[in-house]
Amino acid sequence: MLYDVVPIQTRYRGIGRCLDGADFYPNESKKEFSQLLDQYAQSLDQWQNPPSQQGLAKMMELCSLLRQFHFPCEVIVYDSTPLERAYGYGLEFLGVDVAHNLEESLLYGEVPNEAEEFLNEHGLCPRTEDVAQILPLLDCDDDEKDWAPCYVYAVSIQRNTGPRDIPDIYRKPLQKEIMHLHFASVYRDLSMVSYEFSFDHLSHDFPKVNSLTMYAFLMYVISQEESPDKHLTICNYLTFMEPSILGADALIHWHLTRALELDPRNREVLRWILSVYDGNPDCPFSQAQLEEYRRTLKGTQTGGDNL
Repeated sequence: MLYDVVPIQTRYRGIGRCLDGADFYPNESKKEFSQLLDQYAQSLDQWQNPPSQQGLAKMMELCSLLRQFHFPCEVIVYDSTPLERAYGYGLEFLGVDVAHNLEESLLYGEVPNEAEEFLNEHGLCPRTEDVAQILPLLDCDDDEKDWAPCYVYAVSIQRNTGPRDIPDIYRKPLQKEIMHLHFASVYRDLSMVSYEFSFDHLSHDFPKVNSLTMYAFLMYVISQEESPDKHLTICNYLTFMEPSILGADALIHWHLTRALELDPRNREVLRWILSVYDGNPDCPFSQAQLEEYRRTLKGTQTGGDNL
């Protein structure tokens, strides 16, 4: 198994990619150029050593540093046989590259049109058997080379198990990305590790993100994948986090109503409404609605778990 930090610049996400010196001098990081270069030099030492957990961790650190300066990159691991994990890190399967000695790729660069039907959204073969079918369509200028399947994976920011197990080297950059309103990239990274967008997790992992920014981020998350629990997370931020938002109760009313439209018998949403607003003079629901929610909640309960 080998690993590398590689740029994400085109559709292709195989092993043919590599970092270039120019990558360390983007407009937003000129002042930090020496820091980036020092980190890159340390990583070069790791590339000379046999693969190890420490070496992969160094690659993750370099990738995290580059991302802080908004350089799109990822850490990949690859091998001639399929993998499940890499030194405790989860993996996202990108596809099967066509490689020689795990060094050169036939899929990097321009690929004949007739070969496109065998490639997935990452410019790689989705299955091992596709390699034999696509190989005759590719330009093999040296028939003596042994072109073989190479299984390529993106390394997850999550180690071990559990959605809150995000290393600090990624938690802090992701928090900074949220604060700079780069929601799409953060959502992509968190979704890759099946992150649970709950109030407990978000407030723990990104404590410096205020309620206004988190509201905007969660609205982006909902635009990608809506669910009652995400609407409930927004309600928790609007209720318990600073700064207070003028008209928050009207927003909460909308989100709770929408959550119940998605799942009218959602116990967590019903319990939240009754626990926060029953007897509350700022309640945006009528007394009749509260009584209806109480009856619905009671009907969903199977035993002595009454509110």
